[in-house]
Amino acid sequence: MQIKIGLCIPNPGWELVLSQEGLCFETIEKDSEFNLEEFVLVIPNREFVESNRYLFIKYLAKNGLIIVDKETFPILLDIGAHKRNVSYIIPKVGSLFMKFGLVDFYSEFSIPKGNSLLILDEFLDIYEYLDKSGTVVILPFSINELILNKSSVRKRFYAERKELPSEVVSKVSKGKIREIIFQIILQNFLKLKIPLAQKWYYPSGSESVFIFRVDTDFCSAEDAKNLYALCIKYNINATWFVDTKDQRMLPEIYKSFTQHELAIHCENHKVYKSYKENYDNILCAKNKLMKYGVTAKGFAAPFGEWNNNLGKVLEDLDFEYSSEFGLDYDDLPFYPFVEDHFTSVMQIPIHPISVGRLRRAHFNDVEMVNYYKAIIDYDLSQNMPVILYHHPHHRRLNVWEEVFSYIQTKKVWNPTMHEFFKWWKRRNNNSFSYDFSDENIKVISNGDMDFRLLDFQKGSTIVNSNVSHKLDEISFTKKEYLRFNEKKSMRRYHWRDSLNNYEQKKAKKKQ
Repeated sequence: MQIKIGLCIPNPGWELVLSQEGLCFETIEKDSEFNLEEFVLVIPNREFVESNRYLFIKYLAKNGLIIVDKETFPILLDIGAHKRNVSYIIPKVGSLFMKFGLVDFYSEFSIPKGNSLLILDEFLDIYEYLDKSGTVVILPFSINELILNKSSVRKRFYAERKELPSEVVSKVSKGKIREIIFQIILQNFLKLKIPLAQKWYYPSGSESVFIFRVDTDFCSAEDAKNLYALCIKYNINATWFVDTKDQRMLPEIYKSFTQHELAIHCENHKVYKSYKENYDNILCAKNKLMKYGVTAKGFAAPFGEWNNNLGKVLEDLDFEYSSEFGLDYDDLPFYPFVEDHFTSVMQIPIHPISVGRLRRAHFNDVEMVNYYKAIIDYDLSQNMPVILYHHPHHRRLNVWEEVFSYIQTKKVWNPTMHEFFKWWKRRNNNSFSYDFSDENIKVISNGDMDFRLLDFQKGSTIVNSNVSHKLDEISFTKKEYLRFNEKKSMRRYHWRDSLNNYEQKKAKKKQ
């Protein structure tokens, strides 16, 4: 039996999440011939359910598993809902989702009404509808609305102290919402008594990745050379996003950083609303680098800002990846959905708190080191990429020496951002099938890639493709996930937020 998820399209938010997680899924088009019974789990959309509700009811009666969100469940289950606006939620202690901590939604929830529903998390308002045979998981929010959200807002980030660092980042916690969805899918596979298969996030032998990003705005030659020397000392690969305004820095300094990647930050340190202004600004920077023999593949916008016109410019100027925490942060790479298509420019999210933001929150050097160590430990426990960034003019080389020394003890893969892009693109393009028969599991793939099998209760294991594995002989390992003790107070208004916003607005006007 082939194990695959059916995704009714258009459903770009869902498609993005399933691709990030590397799951075996197949898209179902409305006007095509399809048989829902080919799939072990189905994710419909409103249009499909409106025109084919009887097929989903029939599928459900035959032990079908369905996940629906607020757009679809009232039609599929013929039940009512009441609405409430939700800014942020901390999942209930003891629920499936407790480990994810504070989740930002900033959305309207539609909460199902009905006495026959099982609560999975009463704070998140996630429910199960149990038919005689099948199961429907009901989400009170819209995945497409949340995952495709382009808004940004200032947020404070967790640390074990009173005053917290803040940055203007993606308004929605897209990474945590992706993890909630993945947890639901994994829990549903428990009902099938089959492990969930996914493409592993990293090349064979790697448990995670550490990437060091450098934004060079306002950087002096001395500060750049000192940071580069520290990276060489600790054998740290880095990607330098170059501010091209000072033309002397290109041939005299950055061109000599032969062991690292050079990419583009800006000519003028701004992100514009219009297509033309963004195009002219970035093309100018690109041409300056090309003058010295550097073809930049990547881009990182000033202030981490992102908008649709910027996305179009990056596509038209043939960039391969970009990195803007105003679009997303602390998440897996993905291709943004711009207007009516997935852009060709991969987005690589990072952790958005720099030394400058820590310094603004009055962290001393020891606290800075401990902050980054905590982020590293948390990300590694979640198998998340560890991607940190720095401005050389903020110096604090003693902090980064401690961080580099610490990351060396973790023995993780340390590529440049472009090397990581190439790996993730290859992972995205690797299709696979997943078969389960006679208690044997086989992942079939034409690529050289590891796969992970996950069991909700037993844990996970890495397996090779094109090899048959007997289910009762597979050894699973349970992993302990770290959790930050985040509080709702992190999202309540604080006067320092206004001060930080004022200072950032003032800095933008100067440039």
